Amino acid sequence: SSFVDSCHVAAGYLRNVMDIDGAALQAKLDAIPMFQRAVIFTMQGQIVTSTVFPAPSVGELQSIVAVMEGTPEAAVATGICVQGDDFEVQSFAPPIISGRRGNPDHSEGVGVIRGSHEDTTVFFLVSYVLPNLAPRVIPRALQFFRDNVGEVDLPMPRSQGPRNSGWLRFGRGSPGARPLSGGSRGSRNPL
Repeated sequence: SSFVDSCHVAAGYLRNVMDIDGAALQAKLDAIPMFQRAVIFTMQGQIVTSTVFPAPSVGELQSIVAVMEGTPEAAVATGICVQGDDFEVQSFAPPIISGRRGNPDHSEGVGVIRGSHEDTTVFFLVSYVLPNLAPRVIPRALQFFRDNVGEVDLPMPRSQGPRNSGWLRFGRGSPGARPLSGGSRGSRNPL
């Protein structure tokens, strides 16, 4: 354990950023096999926890923040770089963006979620490989973030309220937090 701790300190991991225990989060992330790589970091590029070594550089993390804060056109043009691997952005819908790299035989997806912990903006980057796909991984990552890190502002689906009704706040301790799924397996949506 002391060797692992010293590796984390040497890599610049912040063991307790804000009031989040990075070591406890890392253990929880390691227990989710669909997450190939997972990094939780602040807007300044400070790593709260990471399941990858070496950890992404501060410059890479700040460029991910810039992609999230930019325009869809810039996100598609720039993409996301993690540990030197370039991902094409395929979906730009802040607070969530996702993308993919590779070919049909061997590919890796990536998702980035922007949320908040108290008054601090926090990002959660997760990558995944086949047979896992974004529709399965991103909701799981959102749930992990809400359960363990903080809140995520999601647009209200039009079917659940008036147009332009603002944002719903989901997160740890927020009233009305609910799962993202719209129904049970096998349910039918009559059209």
